[in-house]
Amino acid sequence: GRIPAPEDVTQFLADTNPNKRDLLVDRLVQTSEYIDKWTMFFGDLYKNSAFATNINLFRGGRDAFYYYLKDAIGSNRGYDQIATDLIAGNGDGFNPAEGYVNYNVLGHVPMGPAQDVMDGLAVKVTNDFLGISATDCLLCHNGRGHLDAVNLWGSTRTRFEAWGMSAFFARSAKRAVQMGSPPTTNFVKYVVSENLTGEYNLNTNFGNRQTRAATNGKTSVTPEYMFGGGAVQAGENRRQSLARLIIKDPQFARAAVNYIWEKLMVEGLVSPSNTFDLARLDPNAKMPEGWSLQPANGELLEALAQDFRQKGFDLRNLITTIVKSSTYQLSSRYDGDWKLEYVPYFARKYVRRLDAEEVHDAIVK
Repeated sequence: GRIPAPEDVTQFLADTNPNKRDLLVDRLVQTSEYIDKWTMFFGDLYKNSAFATNINLFRGGRDAFYYYLKDAIGSNRGYDQIATDLIAGNGDGFNPAEGYVNYNVLGHVPMGPAQDVMDGLAVKVTNDFLGISATDCLLCHNGRGHLDAVNLWGSTRTRFEAWGMSAFFARSAKRAVQMGSPPTTNFVKYVVSENLTGEYNLNTNFGNRQTRAATNGKTSVTPEYMFGGGAVQAGENRRQSLARLIIKDPQFARAAVNYIWEKLMVEGLVSPSNTFDLARLDPNAKMPEGWSLQPANGELLEALAQDFRQKGFDLRNLITTIVKSSTYQLSSRYDGDWKLEYVPYFARKYVRRLDAEEVHDAIVK
């Protein structure tokens, strides 16, 4: 997120070490600026904000979440552990050591029944950690007839299956603790915990979703992982079980790799990066008529995801691997006639706009 100083450029150009570029990358990913850059990236991904449109964390909650992410990036905590903290964590939203609980707070959906909040958390988790936005559609209606031309996997799923994801949050609780005094008594922090009871009941006819009514004689839904199956095990609460199921899902690694690839390379291997279609990812599968493989390079996506898993979900190693690649090092100039259909092949480096903070820091430097 910084431009180099002139002396850094001239020193690098004068260096005759053939490995000088890799050595520079290794040094840069150990700097405080690297930590700042990627803390901001994940804060944006998780939509960390003091005054969100759906709920207010206030500065105390926003800052606690920020400091948790900064510590996690700085210590190179495994991404599987970060996801577990965010999905399953309990604690005080103003405590920097427990700032991860604000992820659950940000899943709040106002002006509806409790099930709307559970749905909102299910959408947030599947979007952020699996790169799947179709859950949002499925929580209102079955996929058939709605996603047929949009998402092949989603077109075969049902609303009842999506409710099974929301049910993992049926016992998640957030308690507002008043922090202010008159006239600012609406200033609060949130304490997140897991209740011993609570169900996803099919008994609503208002709010942000379609009516939830008994289905096939069932008046409530039990937690079930809709991406391959799985439920709550002995000794786990519901959110702990969901975190376990998500981080062992191959899609967890694919989504993370794709988010990082998109940030560094401008264009994701699956783009937009939260629109994964699980029925169109296997490079060896035969696609139904009218459908094509979704990733620009399915083999590369799988190789990066597998390496990410094998290296312990090491974000610094993932970023370093991509930046050291020949693909990342290509010139933005293309010798020949550039065509739009070349985009998925990453035949040149795509120009990336500077982020607002990068513009500011470049001007200052």
